[in-house]
Amino acid sequence: ALVTGPAAAGKTTLTHLLRLALPPRSGRTVILGVDVARASPDLRADVKRRIGYIAENPVFVEHWSAFDNIAMPLRLSGRKARDY
Repeated sequence: ALVTGPAAAGKTTLTHLLRLALPPRSGRTVILGVDVARASPDLRADVKRRIGYIAENPVFVEHWSAFDNIAMPLRLSGRKARDY
């Protein structure tokens, strides 16, 4: 997905809400079928693990390949190389 708009339009805030870095102040937020405001901490953590996010200015390990940089979170989560 691509989120675009003028400066101060709320793009960063929306991104933080979608990746569960900020709690919603009002309304209802359902992400991947889970009402995150009412979910248990364990369920919220499970949803958060399923969300990928690359910052505007990502930091990569220069001497690693693109594949190794992208696969790092999968390795840290315990996934086997054959699964990705």
